[in-house]
Amino acid sequence: MSVSINDSQNQVATNSSQTFTLAATTAFIVAPTLIPFPEVIPGQTNVLGLQNLTINNTGNENITLVNITAFDLLGQVNPSYFIPAQNYTVNQTGNICAGTQLQNNTAVTIPSVTIPKQQYVNLSFCLVEVPSPLFSQNYTSLAQWIVKVLA
Repeated sequence: MSVSINDSQNQVATNSSQTFTLAATTAFIVAPTLIPFPEVIPGQTNVLGLQNLTINNTGNENITLVNITAFDLLGQVNPSYFIPAQNYTVNQTGNICAGTQLQNNTAVTIPSVTIPKQQYVNLSFCLVEVPSPLFSQNYTSLAQWIVKVLA
């Protein structure tokens, strides 16, 4: 590493006596933080999320493993009605419903997802089956879904 300074008298001083090493760094950005779905009806199948989840590898090493921990979605008015996490799939191949089935409160590895350094991937989510009966209300998880990456 080299540092130099030039003052108002055009005097220059330089110091190149230090070295700097950047170790392997795993870093990523996930967006958006909410995947919206359209309104659904009980018994409906293969409902795609309205947005993809983008995982941007901002580190200096390749990401070789992506895990997602999902949680059941509980009714906000009547929590005895819920949408199980295992009714959702996720995939990298585009807006299709075939994919890896998620599990409640369990880290699930998304196969074949690797993200080279300074690149990104888009993951799409699908509600494979809307439970029936299902009470008309908003549904949300009690915990945030977790995206974990490993290099």
